[in-house]
Amino acid sequence: MNNDRLPASLRAEIRVNLFSWGANNKRSFPWRRGLPFWQGLVVECMLQRTRADQVSPVFEQLMSTFPTLKSLRSAKDSDLHAILTPLALQWRIRNVVDLLRVLSNRNGRIKKTIEDLKK
Repeated sequence: MNNDRLPASLRAEIRVNLFSWGANNKRSFPWRRGLPFWQGLVVECMLQRTRADQVSPVFEQLMSTFPTLKSLRSAKDSDLHAILTPLALQWRIRNVVDLLRVLSNRNGRIKKTIEDLKK
């Protein structure tokens, strides 16, 4: 939609109404409370092609079982797979497990450039 078709005052009113509606009606998910970067990255991968209400209990179980990167270092792949299995999509489970391994080995630090990521 072309914003020029609506007067600025109407656009502002719509924006205010949408934010107000969202504040009163949005669903509560653990990732909306502010997370460490590494947890946010993990939940983004978990949300691929899956509804948030399906991801929420799995994410909460994962974070309660392995709340820190240090605890993830000792996690067995089979334990991670068991927690992530309700999300189905085996390719995604592999991606999340791989991501968790990389994050735990790097203390949650991710390279900032594509060139660095390829190394």
